[in-house]
Amino acid sequence: MWKRSNITPVFKKVDETIKTSYRRVLVLPALSKIYEKVHVVADQVYNAIVPILLPNLSGYLTGHSCCTALLKMVEDWRLSLDNREAVCTIAIDLSKAFDSVCHGLLLAKLRAYGFTDQALELMSN
Repeated sequence: MWKRSNITPVFKKVDETIKTSYRRVLVLPALSKIYEKVHVVADQVYNAIVPILLPNLSGYLTGHSCCTALLKMVEDWRLSLDNREAVCTIAIDLSKAFDSVCHGLLLAKLRAYGFTDQALELMSN
């Protein structure tokens, strides 16, 4: 009668032979609970790191994107040109930069920023 494995029927009315006499109860899988806990930890790490970061960073920040970075740059250029200042731009693609990071040095810096050994072990795994 019930095809999905995560839905359990619960009898709610008088006639047991009619399908509408049952209501569905969703049984959440354990995976969603694990995801929820990982999401909470990720939020805590994010909130701990954001105050340390420079205000001009845009990547991987909530509410920031390539578009917001570009808007800020254009606004800075406009203000500089209005003040009759020279404007110069250098664009660098850092998409593969993480591959060249020394992971030991990164973990040492994170330890210096105050991350616990348990958090560092989680990140290194």
